Amino acid sequence: MIKLYNIFEYIILEETKLLTEGISRDDIVTAIDSNRRYRVWYQGERENTPSERLVDFYALGRSKAGNEVVRIFQPFGFTTTKNAKWKILRVDRITRIEPTGYRIGKKSIDQFDSSIPAFNRSGDGAMSNVDYIRKVE
Repeated sequence: MIKLYNIFEYIILEETKLLTEGISRDDIVTAIDSNRRYRVWYQGERENTPSERLVDFYALGRSKAGNEVVRIFQPFGFTTTKNAKWKILRVDRITRIEPTGYRIGKKSIDQFDSSIPAFNRSGDGAMSNVDYIRKVE
């Protein structure tokens, strides 16, 4: 017979494992290269639980504070910031990603809508280092 304590210990350990697994650099690079929109679960600084966002991945690098980050375009989904489009997300706060069926193509989103600030193809001023960047036409 399993003791109730053992059941709770198992649940707590599994929950901790799920929350800390996160995603890998390879997952991010695959997302950048895929030219697909992704569903992302992200836990922002002021959030208690991850919330779902729809995003296009553009670059992977390090923030000026030394955190691993991604530059994304977020056309839809929850946000706590005033800028509802181009964002920097900390990789350690992304708990899950999954591709949608929507293909974004090889052009940057700003090439379709002049009201969107242009994607900087040569780097990112919010990052101290850009490790990988989306190739756009």
